[in-house]
Amino acid sequence: MASILLIDDEADVLASMQAMLEVAGGHKVVAVSNGHDAMRSLGESPPDIIITDLLLPEMDGIDIIRAIRAADQATPIIAVTGDAQMPRRGAPLVSAKTAGAEATLMKPFRSAVLCNLVNDVLRKHRAASATNRPGGGLASEATAPEKSDS
Repeated sequence: MASILLIDDEADVLASMQAMLEVAGGHKVVAVSNGHDAMRSLGESPPDIIITDLLLPEMDGIDIIRAIRAADQATPIIAVTGDAQMPRRGAPLVSAKTAGAEATLMKPFRSAVLCNLVNDVLRKHRAASATNRPGGGLASEATAPEKSDS
C-alpha cells in the first residue's frame, strides 16, 4: 500500500480516481482539487507518489511538477490529462515529462491501467532508490573473503 497525493479540479474525476486507487489498488489517497492545496499537503505529509491533472486553475500541473522538482523532491509523479481540445493531443504530456514527471496517462483510462502504472512507477522508484543508497544495489555488494587453508 502506497500513500498517494491525487490532484484534479473536477470533483467527479477526483472521486472516481480516488476510488480506483483505494478500492482496486489498495492505496491510501489524499485528494485535493488545486495546486495550492497540493503544495500544502506535500509539506504536511510527503506521499510515496503524486498523480496530477495538467489542466488546473491558478497553478497548473506543469507548475506543480516544476515546483516539486525545484524543491529537490524525488517523489515520483504521474501526469494525467484528458484535454482532447488541444491541437496536438500529446503535447501537454510531453511537457509534463520534460518538467519531471516519470510517467503520463491520457484520460479516460480503466482502473487496472491506472493501478498498474502506479505500481510500476513505484517499483522502479524503489529499485532506483535502493541502488543509489549506500550499501544498496549490485555495485556495492561486498563479497566474502576466500578462506585460506593455512
